[in-house]
Amino acid sequence: MTNEPKIYYEYIFPIKDYFSITKRNELFFEWGLSLFFAVILYFFVYSNIEITELKNAASLIVNCLAILVGFSITCLTILASASEENILDLKKTMTERVLDNREISLYRLLVVNFIFLLILELLSLLCNFIFISISSLDIFKEFAALIYGAITIFTFVIFLLNIRNITNFYFILSR
Repeated sequence: MTNEPKIYYEYIFPIKDYFSITKRNELFFEWGLSLFFAVILYFFVYSNIEITELKNAASLIVNCLAILVGFSITCLTILASASEENILDLKKTMTERVLDNREISLYRLLVVNFIFLLILELLSLLCNFIFISISSLDIFKEFAALIYGAITIFTFVIFLLNIRNITNFYFILSR
């Protein structure tokens, strides 16, 4: 019998890598702005809204996230399978960022960002599905706005990280 863990936890490594290599200004752009926007939405919209409207918003976000998941998978596929000169240059171009005491390439930086984004999109999809499913329970109604405010933080992070990834992707493909 092996001493293997009983649950799968390897998905944590890309999350750890993302937070290890992301610069402070990038974290502020993605997480700080997201928190700011979510707090504004919570106090001015969510706290005064019916739960059915929150449920409708969650349904719209699910559709949007499903499209973004497809986009992220497509970008990862392009990065993983392309053999263009630009992609090969990415693998050779080193960044000043360090992971596991080694400088990483621009290619690895992009892959980590897209994989983290994909994990976040899937977790946000799951949270929205759960919110839609249990939002009608009486015990849940009292905290629905607060819970959806927390989910909104992740939604904004996804949009802002997509902006950063798309911008990086643009600069790479237009080199």
